Amino acid sequence: AEVGVAAQLCKMNGAKWMYNVLSLLGIAVSLYSLYVEHHKEADESYEAFCDISPSVSCSAVISSDYGKGFGIIGQLLGDSSYLNLSNATFGAIFHLLLIVLGFFPSLLWLTVLVQLSCVPVILYLLCVMLLVLRDVCLLCSCLYVIDFSLLGVSFYMLFHHRQQQKHKCKERLKKKN
Repeated sequence: AEVGVAAQLCKMNGAKWMYNVLSLLGIAVSLYSLYVEHHKEADESYEAFCDISPSVSCSAVISSDYGKGFGIIGQLLGDSSYLNLSNATFGAIFHLLLIVLGFFPSLLWLTVLVQLSCVPVILYLLCVMLLVLRDVCLLCSCLYVIDFSLLGVSFYMLFHHRQQQKHKCKERLKKKN
């Protein structure tokens, strides 16, 4: 039984490592998106490394009307609203929040809920990118892959955390008897 517990811990540590790497990648891609946005605002002729063709252009998507406040906040609260932040800023904050939540294994369920609440936003932005803008943003696409991978890793960690809790509970019951 102890070998099984050790294997579970090893799997959990690997998942935790993957969770942290993906979260840091999410922050890095979000920060690079901010970099692209600011350079494009300062110089209209700026081309990011991910501007491959007219239909595959990160800077076109990031600098579009949908690149701030998801294309919604500005319309509701005004373009000058403090909440009308760049989507990349929201992405960096989101991934930073995931790192902070990762320090609290007992809040793993909250981590999964936060990630699940973002799925409709990701799907909305994906549809906007492909159907409205008719453009592909490689940075955005990377973030979507990172976010769905994070969700999968989080579900895996939640499942194994619950298994560990059940095992601990059974061990306590055996000691009492």
